[in-house]
Amino acid sequence: MVKLLFCLFNRHTPPGRRADWDGHSFVSRCARCRSPIRRAGKGRWRKDTADAGDAG
Repeated sequence: MVKLLFCLFNRHTPPGRRADWDGHSFVSRCARCRSPIRRAGKGRWRKDTADAGDAG
């Protein structure tokens, strides 16, 4: 429960080392809240705000 507080403050964690490269950055799902996340820098993951409708 306490770990979900990190998600409320946009501090997400990917499940282990699992992440995909989308051609721009690494993307994954948060291990705690399952939200889509994007790597903002080494060790820094933030909620992915990219619109899925804009792809392609």
